[in-house]
Amino acid sequence: MSEFITLQVGQCGNQIGEAFWKLALREHGIQTLRNTNPQLPLGHSHSKLFDAFHSFFYIPENNVSKLRTLADLETFKIKARAVCIDMEDSVVARFQTGSLRHLFDETCLITNYPGSGNNWAEGFYTHGGRYKDRIVEAVRKATEKCDHLHGFLMLFSLGGGTGSGLGCATLGFLEDSFPHVDSSLSQDSNLCLLVNNYRELSATHVLARTLTNLATQSLAHTLASLAESLDPDNCMDVVYTPWIQGVVCYRGQSVRRVTGNEDVVTAPYNVTLATRELSQHATCVFPVHNKALMDICDRLRSGVESTETAKFIATCKPFHDMNSIIVNMLLHLTSGSRFPGCLNVDMNELSTNMVPFPGLHFISSGFSPMMLRKKHVSLDSRHGDLLNGAISRNNQLLKVDPMSGTLMSSAIIGRGALSMTDMRTNVAKLYERGRFVPWGRDAIKVGLCSVPPAVHPSALLCLLNSSNMSTLFQDVAGKFNRLYRRGAHVHHYLSVSEFEKDNFTESINSLMETATKYSSMETVKPIFRPRLVV
Repeated sequence: MSEFITLQVGQCGNQIGEAFWKLALREHGIQTLRNTNPQLPLGHSHSKLFDAFHSFFYIPENNVSKLRTLADLETFKIKARAVCIDMEDSVVARFQTGSLRHLFDETCLITNYPGSGNNWAEGFYTHGGRYKDRIVEAVRKATEKCDHLHGFLMLFSLGGGTGSGLGCATLGFLEDSFPHVDSSLSQDSNLCLLVNNYRELSATHVLARTLTNLATQSLAHTLASLAESLDPDNCMDVVYTPWIQGVVCYRGQSVRRVTGNEDVVTAPYNVTLATRELSQHATCVFPVHNKALMDICDRLRSGVESTETAKFIATCKPFHDMNSIIVNMLLHLTSGSRFPGCLNVDMNELSTNMVPFPGLHFISSGFSPMMLRKKHVSLDSRHGDLLNGAISRNNQLLKVDPMSGTLMSSAIIGRGALSMTDMRTNVAKLYERGRFVPWGRDAIKVGLCSVPPAVHPSALLCLLNSSNMSTLFQDVAGKFNRLYRRGAHVHHYLSVSEFEKDNFTESINSLMETATKYSSMETVKPIFRPRLVV
């Protein structure tokens, strides 16, 4: 089976990675809680899933036949195919002290202090130059343990400094140092999954929210009057915007994520600068939006009928469920490369089928059924509802409705108890509901993996390359311009060696060029070439 090396960069990437490894183990019937009985995916045995275990984990001994518990992983010295990078050690330290600490060793952990200060230039140029050799060496050691390396899977944010800056630099290191990996997949193969930069609420955030809730109508009126009295042209904006916060990069395709509530003032700069790098080095990008994930979690919680489950959800931190949704999408996306199936879709096929022109490689993703972590809370679990859920705006991991735009390409990937008849029905429904460019209607990619997710008999992932993606870039550009036209925080970037002011101009121009390309797909008309008359 294909093997992936996962690189987690920054706070966001390592938080997503923490959820990723737990859910990846659960998909193989290995519970991460000591007092929980192992549960296999429905209808499958350990022997059927063992070969796929090599995709994300290194097994040093060939005589291992069954892995059921965390104790078994420790006994057989199983290691995650991972490299954890952060310029702060608070999150990475969890991999050394948590329940999965035996999966990670010192050679795959790269940390520093005090971080990048939410400055993309600091992460890209300063830390990128300083830690290039260590990162490349750590990845080299991981590749030596692979027999069939399929690609690199990267997780990092775009709104902060280390994730966006050092993450983009690492993407370039992989392209320069491991070109042979690209050739085994597709040209310029870099898969990036954008994930969000989740930060636990600090005491300041909690206090601010408490004061807001306790504010009287009188105080609210005073604050409103003060806000109206401010001259918007002579005061500095603090921009909290829905940003592309994170990226999971895999050498072959690319996945991006846009978020809803951003607590980094310089996020517009970081996102714009990082997006330019992804446009140049990634083949496919799958955006994810924080606000979209929040809405999905709220909808799932509101549909809970069990009192016991509702109490459990109340104790969870919101970003845990959001991370779980991202990881479930990622596991579904890579399922065809890891598990058997009658109509599998390999990762390197996505760029061929989903990208019609260079630069138009930003893909919207949605899947069904949606579920919260641990408890089996989900919606749209019937076969007939799977496609409706996967293409629904409410189930998109991005605050963009791809079905309301023009579809350039699409893919439907099923898992579990779905038949070819079910897939034909899903394709017919997509034909009926979608508006396609002339070449896109007859080019829907279909995949079917026989192994279901851990807690559902079947699931469906729908990937859409829609012209409506232009609204995402226009929104990002608008937030960037609000800061840049006033020169806000620009000096922090210019103080970094090797960073030039032209980087801002080139990055925003690249962003707007991509938005224009997507918008132009709305007016594409079929070309009728007259047949040669003899």
